[in-house]
Amino acid sequence: MKLGEIKIEALYMCFANPDLVTDYEDTESLVETLYQLKSDPNLSDYLNASVGAVNRCLAYFEIKGLSPIGSVTVRHGRFNEENGLLKFKLSELSSNILRVKQIFSVDSTGNILPVGYLEEKDGTVLAESHGMDFTVEYWEKIPKISHSTADSYEIMLPDCLCRLIPYFVKGDILRVDDPDEARESARIFKELCEGVVKDGCALPQSVSSLYKMG
Repeated sequence: MKLGEIKIEALYMCFANPDLVTDYEDTESLVETLYQLKSDPNLSDYLNASVGAVNRCLAYFEIKGLSPIGSVTVRHGRFNEENGLLKFKLSELSSNILRVKQIFSVDSTGNILPVGYLEEKDGTVLAESHGMDFTVEYWEKIPKISHSTADSYEIMLPDCLCRLIPYFVKGDILRVDDPDEARESARIFKELCEGVVKDGCALPQSVSSLYKMG
């Protein structure tokens, strides 16, 4: 879902304007619609505020464990072992790791062996060594936006989550002007998020590998 579409949908929820019609698949039409909205002094401040609101929504998704799930397989010997423990930085595996979901190994018969670990605040991980390759499954960081981000930018989340962002944005940007509407929109957003957590959502996954050096 494009960033511009999210902005427009949020504004439509706040201030219905049937005179503005856009084709979200047509980037030129999307940009033209946003230009008209930004040219309206009554709406431009809301559009500017929507950037921070979108980022706060993405951070909320991260906190709730709704960001995409990635994994990286580390070959045995990649990190030194001491007293049966491996110590490494998550940044050594990927710059996109938000936090660890689980660590596991797979033995020669295909059995999955959970690996005990401790994740410290600075991104250091202490993990049990099973003397074999292990996989770190993790929640990914969700890329944030800025005021210079193009309105054609695709939010890197599945549609079932992107469709919820306008509710959050409405609840965020109307807090002062219409607190009742803001609270209701925030309530709907959280209720829908709970449904996503309960029923699941097709989150994209990525896989990469780090091989033993030598």
